[in-house]
Amino acid sequence: MLNIIKRQFKFHKTATLLIIISYIMSITFISVGISYLNESRDTYLDNHSGDVKNSMLLSIEFDKSFSTDKFIAYISNSKYDIKINSTTKLGNNDVTIFGHEFENKAFWKPNLLSGHYFNNEDYRNKKVAVVGSNLKQYCFTKSGKTYINLDNETFLVLGIIGRDKREVLWSRAIFMPMQCLTKNMLLPLVENSKLQVFISSSKQLSSTESDDIIKDFENQFKGIKATKISIDEGYNGMSSTINVLMVSSLVFVVSIVNIFAMTLFWIIDRRKEIAVRKVLGFTNGDVIKQILKEMLVISTLAMLLSFLLQCLLNIIINNVLKMDMTIKTNNLIISFTVIITSVLVTSIIPVKVILKIKLTEMLNL
Repeated sequence: MLNIIKRQFKFHKTATLLIIISYIMSITFISVGISYLNESRDTYLDNHSGDVKNSMLLSIEFDKSFSTDKFIAYISNSKYDIKINSTTKLGNNDVTIFGHEFENKAFWKPNLLSGHYFNNEDYRNKKVAVVGSNLKQYCFTKSGKTYINLDNETFLVLGIIGRDKREVLWSRAIFMPMQCLTKNMLLPLVENSKLQVFISSSKQLSSTESDDIIKDFENQFKGIKATKISIDEGYNGMSSTINVLMVSSLVFVVSIVNIFAMTLFWIIDRRKEIAVRKVLGFTNGDVIKQILKEMLVISTLAMLLSFLLQCLLNIIINNVLKMDMTIKTNNLIISFTVIITSVLVTSIIPVKVILKIKLTEMLNL
């Protein structure tokens, strides 16, 4: 790979440099667009604890006969991912506590900064929690493990959740298994005779399915009134995706035209070399394979340089706009697909054009 790059820069410096610059510009723009979509989607999921289309929020009013223990036992065995929330005091601040189960049916999870979520093994020790990053100051270490005191009880901290550069709603929240919710944590719910239940599914919840969930709650627990609360989506994912795809497609088309011109210039600059190879017995297929190989190497180098450029841009964007433009797997897949497509489109046609020229004409050009 390095030998190919060195040889091209030695004998075809200008053309090679122009091709690399063209690829860097196009791949960087497309990759940044992909990262923007990733960040927009993550922000949307963070703000709504998952996809709103797959979720519903219920307000449940109940009377004195209502048993929170029986209710927790019931929803713990539900096929849906269900969270209930309450508040507790941590220092002088009110902190949101979510009773939740991450194991098996958690269709959305807050982003982990360190540690792990609780699972079935951890349920045996009922005093476990996952703590928001803004609450780390209340944690303490003992015998190599991290703990936090809540309602005069000590909980083992299994993980820290949050985002590195962006404030999220659950940065000041604590997640724990349903069974961990203490009587003091549930007291505000009992006193107000009202609780909120957030229900998520692996697929979109239809209005019929939502109504069935409400009826099921009211049939299981007499004397309660369940009301669906509207959730504002606050994000038009399809519109954002279409806008980015349209701009990226335009950039890709312009890049293809530009790279095509640069490749044609690069190949014409190598006409004598191609003629010599044909005199030495290289077939047209051999020449095409060699050109494609060299173009693939050059474009791969450009892709790596474009990712390096994006990493540098990410530092600036993180500090100024508080957005994460980290390169993820889909950046790599889409960028490499763009490279393969552009190499095939921009190389084969110019090569075929130059191969149609007679050897004597090539040498005299």
